[in-house]
Amino acid sequence: STKAKGQSAESQERLASFCPLTNATKVVILNPECSKEELELRLPKRECTNVFAFQDKLVFIGDYQSKKESGSRRVDLMDISTGQVSSLPDTIKARLFPDGVATENEIFVYETDVLSKSPDRFSKEVYEAALGRRVIF
Repeated sequence: STKAKGQSAESQERLASFCPLTNATKVVILNPECSKEELELRLPKRECTNVFAFQDKLVFIGDYQSKKESGSRRVDLMDISTGQVSSLPDTIKARLFPDGVATENEIFVYETDVLSKSPDRFSKEVYEAALGRRVIF
């Protein structure tokens, strides 16, 4: 959500959806009433598997193209006000089915493939925005 001075966060909440396209990911952000599209963005050369919000930005993780390999290590941020994309450091471990959630200052990336026999499916990585570091546990 984006928040201007003097406005409550509640009035700025938006519903966003994403759709993987060939060699891109399309993100659509609806207006507060969810009655029409407010913004459509495309993340070129990126077929991500999950999108979520973090500090007024969108986080893109995973990559469909990497499923032929051992998984994806990519994590990208998109500033929705400019459409500019920046990359975070790659995750320490590649993940076939990555997922993630965010708190105010941290991004948690983890594996969601419960059928995987790899012990790495239980490992999680944390990006700490304030410190600019990441840890694995």
